[in-house]
Amino acid sequence: MSDDFVHLHTHSDHSKLDGCGRVKDYVAVAAERGSPAIGFSEHGTMRGIHELTKVAAEADVKPIYGIEFYVCDDMARRGLTDNQKEEAVSDKGKLTKKEALRAAEDREGIRKRWHLTVWAKTQEGLRNLYKLSSKAWLDGYYYRPRIDLDALEAHGDGLTVATGCLGSPINNAVLDGQVRQAETIADRLYERFKEDLWLEVMPHDMDEQRTANRFALDLRERYSGKVRLLATQDAHYVDSGDWQHHEVLLCIGTGGRMSDPDRFKFPGPPDYYFKDRAAMEESFTRSHGFMSAELVKEALDSTMEIGEAASATITLDRFKCLLPPVDMPEKYNGDDFGYLYDLCKLGWKWREISGRASLRADALGLPKSEVVTEYAQRLARELATLRDRKIAPYFLLVRDIYEFARRQEIACGPGRGSSAGSLVAFLLGITAVDPIEHGLMFERFISPARVDMPDIDMDFEDVRREEILEYVRSKYGHEQVSQISTMGQLSARQCIDDVCRVYDLPYMERKSLTSEVGAGETIDVALDRSPVLKKLAASHPYIMDHALALEGMNKTPGIHAAGVVTSPVPLMDVAPLETREHKKKRIVVTALDMYGVADFGLLKLDILGLRTMTVVRMATERIAEGGEVIDMEKVPLDDAATLQAFTNQDYVGVFQFDSVSATKVSRGAEFKSFNDIAIYNALNRPGTTRSGLAEEYSRRRDDPGSYEDASYHEWTKHITGETLGIILYQEQVIRVLTDVAGYNAGDADELRRTIGKSLGADEIRKEAGKFVAGALQTHPDMPQDAAEQLMEDITQFGAYGFNRSHAVAYGLISYWCQWLKVHHPLAFYWALLCAETSVDTMKRYVADARAGGIRVVPADVNRSGSSFTIDEEDGSIVGSLEDLKGVGPAAASAIEAAQPFADMVDFIARSRSRGTNRKAISVLIKAGAFRDMVPNAKWLIENLEGLWKIKAKRPLTMKDFTPPEGAEDYDAEDRLLLASEVSPIAAEDDPFDLYLGSLSDDVSVELAHDPFADEEPPAYCWVGGIVVDVSLFSVGTGDVWEGRKMTSIEKARSEWGKRTGTFTFTSSLGTDRVRIDDVSAQHPEIIQVGKGQPLIAYVSVDKQRETLRAIVIVNLATLRATLRSGEDPSVWDALLAGREPAELVDWGSKAERRRRMSVQRIGASSLRVTGIVAAVREKVTRSGSPMAIFHIIGPGRTPRLVFCFDEWVEYRKHLLPGAVVSMVIMKSARSGWILGRGPVRVHLRGTVPENEDH
Repeated sequence: MSDDFVHLHTHSDHSKLDGCGRVKDYVAVAAERGSPAIGFSEHGTMRGIHELTKVAAEADVKPIYGIEFYVCDDMARRGLTDNQKEEAVSDKGKLTKKEALRAAEDREGIRKRWHLTVWAKTQEGLRNLYKLSSKAWLDGYYYRPRIDLDALEAHGDGLTVATGCLGSPINNAVLDGQVRQAETIADRLYERFKEDLWLEVMPHDMDEQRTANRFALDLRERYSGKVRLLATQDAHYVDSGDWQHHEVLLCIGTGGRMSDPDRFKFPGPPDYYFKDRAAMEESFTRSHGFMSAELVKEALDSTMEIGEAASATITLDRFKCLLPPVDMPEKYNGDDFGYLYDLCKLGWKWREISGRASLRADALGLPKSEVVTEYAQRLARELATLRDRKIAPYFLLVRDIYEFARRQEIACGPGRGSSAGSLVAFLLGITAVDPIEHGLMFERFISPARVDMPDIDMDFEDVRREEILEYVRSKYGHEQVSQISTMGQLSARQCIDDVCRVYDLPYMERKSLTSEVGAGETIDVALDRSPVLKKLAASHPYIMDHALALEGMNKTPGIHAAGVVTSPVPLMDVAPLETREHKKKRIVVTALDMYGVADFGLLKLDILGLRTMTVVRMATERIAEGGEVIDMEKVPLDDAATLQAFTNQDYVGVFQFDSVSATKVSRGAEFKSFNDIAIYNALNRPGTTRSGLAEEYSRRRDDPGSYEDASYHEWTKHITGETLGIILYQEQVIRVLTDVAGYNAGDADELRRTIGKSLGADEIRKEAGKFVAGALQTHPDMPQDAAEQLMEDITQFGAYGFNRSHAVAYGLISYWCQWLKVHHPLAFYWALLCAETSVDTMKRYVADARAGGIRVVPADVNRSGSSFTIDEEDGSIVGSLEDLKGVGPAAASAIEAAQPFADMVDFIARSRSRGTNRKAISVLIKAGAFRDMVPNAKWLIENLEGLWKIKAKRPLTMKDFTPPEGAEDYDAEDRLLLASEVSPIAAEDDPFDLYLGSLSDDVSVELAHDPFADEEPPAYCWVGGIVVDVSLFSVGTGDVWEGRKMTSIEKARSEWGKRTGTFTFTSSLGTDRVRIDDVSAQHPEIIQVGKGQPLIAYVSVDKQRETLRAIVIVNLATLRATLRSGEDPSVWDALLAGREPAELVDWGSKAERRRRMSVQRIGASSLRVTGIVAAVREKVTRSGSPMAIFHIIGPGRTPRLVFCFDEWVEYRKHLLPGAVVSMVIMKSARSGWILGRGPVRVHLRGTVPENEDH
């Protein structure tokens, strides 16, 4: 079957939030119909050409590259002149300034733009299309990327141009009744493009389209038939039934709502779909009867003619790699390898290889000459590879960037990824890691099997990354350097949120729905798991239908975090460019993403900003001010105090180790050398923890001889001995394959990649026989079952293997941080706080600094700067003004410039800045930043508005700031708590401690921290702190159940879809992470608020899993407010105050009260307990019957875990969280207790869980 029609006016989701079809879907339909070609004309962009080229090649459909340009009268005119702006604002009347400027622009026609469809006919035309698209973004961007007809004429060779849709300059003029103007524009296009101009007609059933089509027929006669008709369909979605999805997408893009009758939508009937020839012909006949059959045929046949004539092609070749020329001294006469060789010789001296060889020789007991030979042979091998693969220019280019950074004293990372395994990179100063000292493999970096350009990721301090980028631009030319674009898709969460907003669902309801979707999870997976989403699908099926259809479509253009592309020729000659808004500037980016850049044969450089390197640079500069100059690359890696700090798990602020997972993975570890840092850096990864590698390593560490029993240990111990027999590193996989099974290095790396990508058991199984045969041939004494076991372990653990070079390089940064923290804590904490942007993280740093004896004091208008400072007199760190919530950079700078201030009058008079407004001053008062200048903060805050009105009439005096006698002020506790609302370091005391201090008579529990550090952790304990991090999700997110769909009973038993998560507490004691699985319904208000709350939690301690699970949570701020108001405290508050559960009930007699306050033993294994019900978890048994698990907090405030089976249906309405009950429980043979027979007496009713009826 062949459809003799070529779609040319097609919009995919690369037309941002307007096209509602995917390129692959359009192409698939075209191929199915037998269409020979397909053309796309995205709005103002060519970003879809890479995908089109790949997909069309796979479908054997010719791609036609096009664009629907935004055309304006003058692309150079971008806004009003200064004089025009002044005139518009001065005469604005009742309009706002923004409205007045917009009206002036409308009068001047500055924002007017139209559409024009253009396609590349020849290779020259494709290059011109690149240039025009690029110029539209770089030179003509004003709300949209624009060109004008002058630009189109100047770069028009090889292009096919059509008169466009209803929004074209020609049709727009016709519809406005300006026929002569339309003819003038058409004549101009005809004069330039002749037979490559086509009269575009569309079959849409609208009067406006009929008018436009009639004018096209008039133009056909005007040009005596030399310009022919071209039938296009303004296709914005693939199937006719997709029109509703498209309307929802338009609402998402414009911020509209489906309930709004005036929302933006396409005119006429919703038939903007991907029609075949028959449907096109039928539409023309039905809606445009004035067009004869011959004219319709001409218009449809023209698409085939354009398709046949289009010869522009794009060759995808990721191995081409266009490198810019590299500067080198004239004496080398272009010999890049000779230059590289000489630089390595200089690096040999600079890196003191002779001295390194001596140290290594002494450590290994070898002659120095042997180690020097090792270095020399390694260098020769690497250089030979670079020469043979013609990679030397790339190394010289990267080295030049690092050389610039070092000259400018920009902190450079020691390496990232596999490049740390290169001795050449070390000698050139690209990395700071000696690969021989650390046993790193060059072949992991540049595999013999790899034929593309290597990838060196470069880390520099984040605040000076822009200097690096500007150097590259100036070095190779701004026209030849660009950053790389990204395109964010409608994720599952975003899609549900957007569609729900479009259909007017309230924000909080949307929030609860999106939280049901796990990170990286698709809607269909979440829907299968989540009862909440199933309820949405049942009540609002259209919402879920739209969300499923729109999920994954392009939404947000962005900038790659690291990617920079360079070229030997102007980039717009070989690829289209665009711009992106970033920090109030427009940044030039490629229209292609990183994969497109590679396939177009362009060189991608990864230049990253790393905040930790900023911290390291700031700290060392601060230390240098005191006379001690430190080169971190020369700091010895065997410092005992630094290694002991790792052993002590002193991780706050330490790169890669400051996390709950790192603490858990390395618990009990003794760091004896730098190698241990690299090992735990590699173990602290999601893959290694999920696979059991981390747990197995800990087991073997605690039982050193256990791993030597492995059947293959004898043949692998030289490879895996340092990791206790575990295949932890990818390099170990390669070495096992080469050393044990006789693979060559190239094949070994390819198999390593196959295993790492989990390409399937079949692929790996093919290699198993080869591996075993190779192992037996290389080691005849190796038993076959040992070889088979080794291959199985490689497959199991190798899939999660980590890059050792990266572990070492980033471990080095971890070591630097810890070394600075141990030996120069003041400079380290100051640098940490200066570089940090998260207030919550700042609070953790401050708490840790204070715990370590570093004094950190709050902001002070007479001492503080825009950032944190160090007071030289007392050696304290002084808080920054800019970090106060509500004081911006302008106000902070103005205050710093005018310091010191004598009093409030002096401050108001001299700290003049737009930012130093009433709000900022209120924040400064709350933060206590005025110190003694404000004698009564409460009075001043309450009267500040009145003072501001006085200030507008006359200068303020000290009398104005003097409160009346007897005016109420905050007490010390209130001052500190008020300050904690606006300042990350509100007081020298920890904010949580302030709450505890203010409630000393009402909190009688002893708080613990990290109970797992104890040899025998308690079963239950109290922990507390300010909530600084919240992670909420649903049970089952991302889980796989043995590769099959779970049954309803299995899902219910695993609590599939249940709301859960963790709260991270921080206090002066440290940081604790608490799971809130069992109390989300018990304390919904606490879960809802999340971060910033001062909480105390009663938790169960799971030693095996090292988790804390809350059974009770109390908000100290709420408790404080309750007590001040005179309200009765809750049962949870009573527990915190030390009251026995039985004390909460009026028993009628003292004897009964005493009896209830003790546990009554009934028989050998049963107890009668009176207590508070807490942390109720509803589950099902294996047979699907309802059951529950809960805690009864009885006498002595001792919790007991109770299981309730068949009785749960009967007791469910009584055993509510917070209820005081009496019950009989029996000791379980396995663990916990079982609810016994007999009545459950409710003495105090509990709280009905959220969203439940009883």
